[in-house]
Amino acid sequence: MEDNKTNEERRRFPRIPKAVTVEVVKLLFPLPTKPDSVALGKDISGGGISFNSDMPFDAGTSLSLKIHLKGLAEHRKPHSYLVDIAQSQPLTALGEVMWCRPNSQTGGWDVGIQFTNIYEDDFKALKQYLEHS
Repeated sequence: MEDNKTNEERRRFPRIPKAVTVEVVKLLFPLPTKPDSVALGKDISGGGISFNSDMPFDAGTSLSLKIHLKGLAEHRKPHSYLVDIAQSQPLTALGEVMWCRPNSQTGGWDVGIQFTNIYEDDFKALKQYLEHS
């Protein structure tokens, strides 16, 4: 039986275009003190993110991501407002590289990530953030 659904219809989470800063670190031990790449996010969903990077990543590579989403703090638990630092904290998630393709326009690489681990409170805040974007 042929599946006539588009990729977007098959997605569990709709993707929202967002040009955001993403700090990317390969999960290797010992962990590096600096990001391997500072990338530009292209779109994000509750299930993952795609971004443009200056370096390629192999499919299956595990990454730590710090995603800087302006306005995310508004969707975090109310007690996080008690600590000024919480409002400027990026969304931190672990992810797996699903695909990586050269981008002839930027000279870099487009990378697709599936989130594999994200704090429950951050996941709830991300879903609310995306619903209001």
